[in-house]
Amino acid sequence: SYQVAKKKGWSNVYAANSSLQALGHAYYRFGDYRQAIYFLKASQEFDIPKTNPGYYYKAQNSIGLCYQELAMYDSAITYFILSHENAAIQNDSFWMTLTFGNAGNAYFKTGNLDLAQPFVEADFAGSIKAGEIQSAVNASGLLANMELKKGNLEKAGEYLEYAKTHLDTSAKETMVNYYSNLLEYARQSGEDHLALQYADSLARYTELRDKYLEKRTLDQ
Repeated sequence: SYQVAKKKGWSNVYAANSSLQALGHAYYRFGDYRQAIYFLKASQEFDIPKTNPGYYYKAQNSIGLCYQELAMYDSAITYFILSHENAAIQNDSFWMTLTFGNAGNAYFKTGNLDLAQPFVEADFAGSIKAGEIQSAVNASGLLANMELKKGNLEKAGEYLEYAKTHLDTSAKETMVNYYSNLLEYARQSGEDHLALQYADSLARYTELRDKYLEKRTLDQ
């Protein structure tokens, strides 16, 4: 249908935009990030005002996620910030929070903790305010990791306590991150008996996560 529309022309810019975004997101879910980028970028080639609800600022975040999966972090950060700025034009406070968190995560992956931390802190506070608890838990895990890397056990413990109170134990990646942080916290605290327990839990959830990812790959 895309080839037909491309040949005959789109009925209007909004149909073109939404259809190309849908195609791009389909490729994203299948893990074909380069094709996803191609179609998501194509969706932006239409003249839609930035104040219009049909504007594609959410697709810009998706492009950033694709670049992040390809370990092209500078490009990822560029699109996360672009999505944030355009979400601000439409007063989408949750999306502004989410894109800041994604930018912080990308900075974290580059090893630049000083640049990452303000973005992730904004994501943490904004997610709590918006009632997006799982997003706040993810941000707290990243912040705990940063504080552990700096040796700030007290602050790391505060973030770990928040995560403990709000954990979704069915979210396997979240549980892997949680126990990874707990293991490092116990090591730095000199609590070897707890470190051993956390190492066992980390191994168990890592195995569950890997099995889930393998199944998802086979399904796709």
